[in-house]
Amino acid sequence: MNKSIKETAFYKFIIENFEKGSFTNDDIIAVMMPLLKKVSEIHNQGKVASLQDISTIFIDNNRLNIEDNVLESKRNSTPISKLFVSKSSAFEITGEVYNSVEIGEETTREYADKAVSDNQNETNKAVYLKDYTCFEFQFDHHDPLTDIFVLGQIMASIAFQFDFTDVEDVKQFVDYRKQMYFLNSKIHPAIANIILGMTELNREKRWKDVNEIIEKLQNYRDYNPETEYDLATLVDAKKQNRNQFIHEKLRNRLFDNSRRNRLLYFQPNLKFLNLTISSVPQVLNYQNINPNTIFYWNPEISKKIINTSTISLNKYLQIEDNPYIIPTLDKIRLESNKDVNEYGFSQLKLALCNLNWFNTKENSSEKIVSPLLLASVTLTKKKGLKDQYSLEFLDSEVEINPVLANMLKDLYDIRLPERIQLSETKIEDIYQLLKSQVEKNNSGIVLDAVDKPKIKLIYSQAKQILTQFNKRNKNKVVIQDQRNLNYSYQQENFQPYGLELFRNYVYTQASSLEYLINSDIKENPQFFNENKTVEREFFQLDEGETNPFRWEFDTCNLVLGNFNYKKMSLVRDYNQIIENNIESDVFKKLFNSLAQKDFKTELSNSNSFTKTFNVVASDPTQNNAVKYSESGESYIIQGPPGTGKSQTIANLIANYVANGKKILFVCEKRAALDVVFYRLKNQGLDDLCCLIHDSQADKKEFIFNLKKTFNDFTTSKNNFQNIESSRNLLVQNIDKEINKIAGFHDFMNNKIDGTTEITIKKLIDVLISNPYKASESSLDILDENAGYQDWENHKEAFAKWYEINKETNASEYFSLHPFRFLKLTAFDNFTTVAGFKNQVENSQSSIENCSERLDFISLPNDLTRFSEIQEFLSKAVVVFPFYENNVADLLQANSDLFRSFEADLNTLSKLQSDKEKLEKQFPYWTREISPTDAKTAFDVISKNEKNFFNFFNSTYKATKNQILAVYEISKHTVKPSLTSILENRCLQDELNEKLANLQSEFDRKYKLGTVFELQNRIRIIQNEYDQNIVSFANTLNPSERNEVVALATAFEKNASELALILDSFEDFTLAEIENILQEISNKKAYFDLYSAFFDEIKNCNLSVVKLLKNTQISTEQLQITLAEKSLERYYAINYSHKKFNMDLLHISIEKVKKMHSDLLEINGKYIIAKQVSAIKSLILKSEMSTAGMTSLEKEQKKSITDGRKILENEFSKSIRFKSIRELASSDSGQIIREIKPVWLMSPLSVSDALPMDENYFDVVIFDEASQITLEEGLVPIYRASQTIIVGDEMQMPPSNFFGSSSGNQDDLWKDASDDENDYFSLDADSFLTQGARKFPSIMLGWHYRSKHEALIGFSNASFYDNKLLTIPDLKDHSKISEPIVVTDVVQAKDNLEQLFSKPISYHYIENGIYLGRSNLKEAQYIANLVKEILSGNSGQSIGIVAFSMEQQNEIEAAIEAICIEDKVFENLIEEEYKRIENNQFVGLFVKNLENVQGDERDVIIMSTCYGYNPSGKMLMNFGPINKRGGEKRLNVIFSRAKKSMCVVSSIKYFDIKNEYNEGANYFRKYLQYAELVSLGQLEAANNVLAAINSKNNPEVTSSIAVQIENEIKKLGFFATQNIGQSKFKCHLGIKKDANDDEFVLGIIIDDDLHYSNNDILEQYLLRPEILKANGWNICQIYAKDWLENKPRVVKMISALLHNESFFDAIEEENIVIEEDEISPEIVLDVEEESEFQRYINTSNGSNKFWEICTENNNVIVQYGRIGTKGQRMVKTFESENDAQREMQKLIAQKVSKEYFKE
Repeated sequence: MNKSIKETAFYKFIIENFEKGSFTNDDIIAVMMPLLKKVSEIHNQGKVASLQDISTIFIDNNRLNIEDNVLESKRNSTPISKLFVSKSSAFEITGEVYNSVEIGEETTREYADKAVSDNQNETNKAVYLKDYTCFEFQFDHHDPLTDIFVLGQIMASIAFQFDFTDVEDVKQFVDYRKQMYFLNSKIHPAIANIILGMTELNREKRWKDVNEIIEKLQNYRDYNPETEYDLATLVDAKKQNRNQFIHEKLRNRLFDNSRRNRLLYFQPNLKFLNLTISSVPQVLNYQNINPNTIFYWNPEISKKIINTSTISLNKYLQIEDNPYIIPTLDKIRLESNKDVNEYGFSQLKLALCNLNWFNTKENSSEKIVSPLLLASVTLTKKKGLKDQYSLEFLDSEVEINPVLANMLKDLYDIRLPERIQLSETKIEDIYQLLKSQVEKNNSGIVLDAVDKPKIKLIYSQAKQILTQFNKRNKNKVVIQDQRNLNYSYQQENFQPYGLELFRNYVYTQASSLEYLINSDIKENPQFFNENKTVEREFFQLDEGETNPFRWEFDTCNLVLGNFNYKKMSLVRDYNQIIENNIESDVFKKLFNSLAQKDFKTELSNSNSFTKTFNVVASDPTQNNAVKYSESGESYIIQGPPGTGKSQTIANLIANYVANGKKILFVCEKRAALDVVFYRLKNQGLDDLCCLIHDSQADKKEFIFNLKKTFNDFTTSKNNFQNIESSRNLLVQNIDKEINKIAGFHDFMNNKIDGTTEITIKKLIDVLISNPYKASESSLDILDENAGYQDWENHKEAFAKWYEINKETNASEYFSLHPFRFLKLTAFDNFTTVAGFKNQVENSQSSIENCSERLDFISLPNDLTRFSEIQEFLSKAVVVFPFYENNVADLLQANSDLFRSFEADLNTLSKLQSDKEKLEKQFPYWTREISPTDAKTAFDVISKNEKNFFNFFNSTYKATKNQILAVYEISKHTVKPSLTSILENRCLQDELNEKLANLQSEFDRKYKLGTVFELQNRIRIIQNEYDQNIVSFANTLNPSERNEVVALATAFEKNASELALILDSFEDFTLAEIENILQEISNKKAYFDLYSAFFDEIKNCNLSVVKLLKNTQISTEQLQITLAEKSLERYYAINYSHKKFNMDLLHISIEKVKKMHSDLLEINGKYIIAKQVSAIKSLILKSEMSTAGMTSLEKEQKKSITDGRKILENEFSKSIRFKSIRELASSDSGQIIREIKPVWLMSPLSVSDALPMDENYFDVVIFDEASQITLEEGLVPIYRASQTIIVGDEMQMPPSNFFGSSSGNQDDLWKDASDDENDYFSLDADSFLTQGARKFPSIMLGWHYRSKHEALIGFSNASFYDNKLLTIPDLKDHSKISEPIVVTDVVQAKDNLEQLFSKPISYHYIENGIYLGRSNLKEAQYIANLVKEILSGNSGQSIGIVAFSMEQQNEIEAAIEAICIEDKVFENLIEEEYKRIENNQFVGLFVKNLENVQGDERDVIIMSTCYGYNPSGKMLMNFGPINKRGGEKRLNVIFSRAKKSMCVVSSIKYFDIKNEYNEGANYFRKYLQYAELVSLGQLEAANNVLAAINSKNNPEVTSSIAVQIENEIKKLGFFATQNIGQSKFKCHLGIKKDANDDEFVLGIIIDDDLHYSNNDILEQYLLRPEILKANGWNICQIYAKDWLENKPRVVKMISALLHNESFFDAIEEENIVIEEDEISPEIVLDVEEESEFQRYINTSNGSNKFWEICTENNNVIVQYGRIGTKGQRMVKTFESENDAQREMQKLIAQKVSKEYFKE
């Protein structure tokens, strides 16, 4: 600070004023305005103010201002932006506080906001500081946003009497920043909101533009805080009627009682023409005026209106005396035409009567002139030598000014009708009606009738009322730049610079008034001197008396103009809702405190187009938007520019009608209504539509159209069932082919098994990437579990393995490494590597020892391998016991001992068999009993069992019970005696004893275990042992046999030890094992390395390890081998999948393509037929007898009958029809909605024409909802139970078109050159904004409008997060071009070629001067461009968009100037203005950025108009672009062009310095992007987009693309990869030559992105067809075909490159609707002759044949006109008999229809 704050003039000023009291709202603005304007001027220069030093602020006339200390900006925003990085991903941190507690004798607490600091040197935080400074200064940062923060503090200090040198005041301000009402209850919300925005610490949230702040302060009374917030959050919780509160708030927004409202406070301006005044001649003596020539209400004009006749204005208006009449009439006419083209209805009215009145309740001294009676008229201009203007009256019914009527009702309870029929009511009657109401309320007011113009003489100092028109046009005269003055110091042409300055800017000419008096004075267009005074006698129309209690009913000031008051029709609906407490479910959800942002029903990704009834081709995002409508939920469809909102809406409507629903479609703009209507019309659905732009003007057409449709429907044949059957059959066929394609798609997405995520597509990509083919031997090594998953799981380990192999063995192949013999678990079996090392050494020694010992015994020579020797030794050991026990003969089958053994074995077997037989006789013993017990029991039981008196024998009874306790006798079917059971048991015991004795005897005899065990041993030796083993044993002595046993043991030990370390050692010889162990031991230095590595791969499939051990295979080959193994195994399981190929897919795709088109067509027929059927059912119901009807049915019948009568009565009229609202509200409404289930209207027409009934429609659909205000959009939702809101939040908010204040810029008393006269329009809250707060959204994702991606690329990156799918360019725009520099406006012709050859052309206007918000040179250049384009007959539609209304006017004037000089161009432009194509207006328009939304043209010419002023300075004030939401305005402009964007600019991107402003920054980047595209520097242009948004995935070059590119080169062509800016790519574009501008072929590859989308229609049909529709020749290549049949794919590419057909023709199948047949079938061309029975019909001029025959169980019918090939239908039946019966039945039907057999 240069000096203490408290010593500054600023501080002393505020403290002094604080003592006087608080500043009012107007005081605040008055004090701040000079300071703000000065800072604004500084910012406009790209500089900053010296606000870091408050002492530079001075006081001037009790206002704040600042010294001209202009500073350069200091930029250091990076550390500042880091302060605002979110600390939470889940929450938004809105602030930080601290809470400190001090505990001592008394506990004290302190709680405060951390955002405040009293440390002025705080350098690491974003905080509020005292002394009117900004924390950004501490970071050495100072830019315009810093200034705004300081200005916000200064304003806050003034508004709330805060002294910010006191940190406590700073803290209090921060605490109440968002609740400023508590600081100053009188503060206006607008000012509080501005302070809030200016004092945001976060620069992203801080207001960006001082100009916007000035504008909002100057118009603060217009501010409505409710438009910026959700009304639901503003409702007082205590309010009992929440809905009423919201409705009243919204209704009040519709009222405008301010002075700007011309319907209340009428003042003359250039948008209105007082026909009465304009008809008064400029005579010197008023007595010479003929009253019949004056245009006012008189019998003649009354008659014209009543008869709806035409009046010639030239007859009345004094055009010669009043030069402003013609331009004013033209302006009024053009404005009316624009309204019709833009909104569908004209607001052109003739005010027949004015009410001159006083508001005695508020300001009784001010006379108010308000139009009272408004007649609808059209103004036409007929060109000729003198242009003729005529006024046609459209209706004898006139309207009462609804704004005035509402005001009078509120103030004086004067109630006026809405409309007056002048054919029935005289205007005098209206006067009497008003007079009686005015005078009856005892207010003392008298109403006078003024029925003749009053004229009085005046002598007046001539004021410039008349010349104001000329003064306003000064800006349209060339304002020369001082630098471009034509001066010269040459002798022959001496024109010094100073003299030229004097002549052009100083030299005084006659005043403008003198031109009126002396017509000889010639006008100097550069200057008006306003100092001379000339007196003359004039007359003027008397304005009447100024008595506040004497009002006038004035019919002598008939005013023509466009009166904007349509919104008042909405008020009636609001009143009805409020008064009747009408409820709506949609309203409740729209203003619910809780938002439902997610769809309740999840949208499936399956093909939905056959499930809906689309009539227009659509993409999957559009299909999903349509499909979700069936849920009944309200939702948002976000539709960025060019994404097909109208197609989607047309399909929505069609789907609803197909389901029997009634639809209301609402849009503010006529163009959007017409587009949807004509889309439906093109599908034959226009008969179902009711298109109403103006409920009054369209009434007659509505009745006539309704009559025609009603008659057509009621007289047409009902064939709905046939069409429905045809459609069902077509859908079945489509689904069948779709399922085939889906089968391939699913196959490519299939996982190779259930344990991995690896897909077939992945395997194919791998196999394509490497030409290596796996060998059969390698594949055989791999087991069934091996596959590509092993590669995926271990590829890093494999790479490491190869690396360490090479490091430790000089070769990467493990198959050459000694460690290949090791098991993977070899090291794991030992606690240390040292233990492993010892084992290797021990095993090596042991093997060596065994080798030596084997030499001492004579083994057979063929035993070499370890396993053979080990097996031989172990078997020999088994044989040795026979020799040791001297029973070796048992091994000889023919020996005596062996025969004795067999005899003994037989004896034992016989006894064993006998025993088993006995056991089976009585098997139910539950417990064993001893032989003794069995014998004792047998003795007792056998003696007594048959004795009759045995029950007396207790011993018997006890024994019996004991036996029955252990034997389950009941299990026998026939119960045996206990004697037999016990006898059997005793026999078993005897056999057991005998068996035991014999076995003991035989064991002693043979000494080798039991006989049966010995039998098994002998059998094994005889059957399984080599005879050499027995022979070998025979040769050994006992000591040798002991050695063999020892060796066998050693081998067994070695085997177990080697098994721990070696893999497959059994197959090696001892010498080989010895060598292996030696080689392994030699690499012992690497034991640790491999020990760790083996642990890494221990989970790898062992067969893969085996492959690596046994085969010299590289890593790439290993990958391919594993991939082949997986694919081989998959095909083995899913053999049918192997058949998929491009030929099968081509057939299905082509069939679906044809049938999809047929489906759209048949859907339209289905909808019409269904509606005809519904109408017929309704009519039939009215004609039925009431007998048997219930009371409800009778009431319904009566309603329908009465409705028919009403309609038939209207149909019989030719004039004076009932209003649409009356017809829609009465009983006829039901029939009307059945005839016309689709209504297309503006929100205002809805209120005019439709009753308030939630059940009147099923759904209301809004389009361009961002342009509909909340208060306008709310009323239509009360007509339906579901709402669908279509729009784009990134586009313009609602405009002020219907605001009554629009047009004030044309006020005659305003100076159009005054920079401050910028009408202030706050961004209103749109209906879309509120809907988006509460409803779930679905976004349309495909962009179709732009024929070149560059046209939408900037918007996609900047505003749509690169989510739009855009269509790759067929043309290559990378050819370098020269910059377009315009030095002369006539250069337009030279620049046409580049305009059409580049998607964006940048036309730099050298020395273009920006003055008064316009740029004359740009305007003239654009006018010449238009002339050249039209003269060239390019046929392309043109739109011109200016960045300001003034520039728009300048361009229109420049075009008009050329028309005056060039009559040929005048005719061309006139035709272009009226151009209609496909029933839609596509003519030339000239608009500004505020009203161009919704328009599109082939060529858009954008005039930025900004530039350097005549002094050579450029201000950074870009008007609405600098304001909040300015980027949305830019988005609208940037996305209007379909083919070419022509940027006409007097600046380059680097001229824009205020990048801190979001709108200006986008503007700057777009200019940079546009210029780069214009120059052909596409890579640099794309870098600009990447800097804005880098979310598009980086381009990845696939192996298949590279391989195809190589094949393309072999064919002699040039290829470019990855064409396209969005995620939708053409993978390869083919040119004949690298320098060609256009691709001759595009190749699409089924990459991973292709298979990530499961929408079959999009992937296989939509994407290729979109490219074809944009001129591409497309070739689809599938990876599977490239892998399996590459030569055929190359052949296909070659054929397409040479424009040759490749695939066989597809046999087409058609669905026909044949009324004569029972049901529609597939129609085939007649291909072959069969034995047909032929019938002919020639009756009534017919000339048809019909043939029929049967073939097996098929009936074949051929039919057509005689002489033609005809068509064939085939129908299949269960059996041949059924087919024969059907043929006879059909023949009988034909004979009955006058067919006869030929």
